[in-house]
Amino acid sequence: MKVGETFWGRVKKVLKFGVILELGFGQQGLLHSSEFRRSPKIGEKVLVKVISIDEQGRVNLGLDKKIEKYAKPKTRTRKRT
Repeated sequence: MKVGETFWGRVKKVLKFGVILELGFGQQGLLHSSEFRRSPKIGEKVLVKVISIDEQGRVNLGLDKKIEKYAKPKTRTRKRT
């Protein structure tokens, strides 16, 4: 597994600060709650991208923006005239 790779993960556990996803091949990762507007439910599949892997081997995930179902909308800034 490398940073930047995309995987389908199945939600294994919902926490206050995010969800734990089972990525298959015995690997799990954390998708932080700041990434989504609606928390996926246990058992749902979510397309995620590996953002980082720390020294202890913990995998941090982000939503792949191709799937907009859970993603927070981008905020637009207005130009002042």
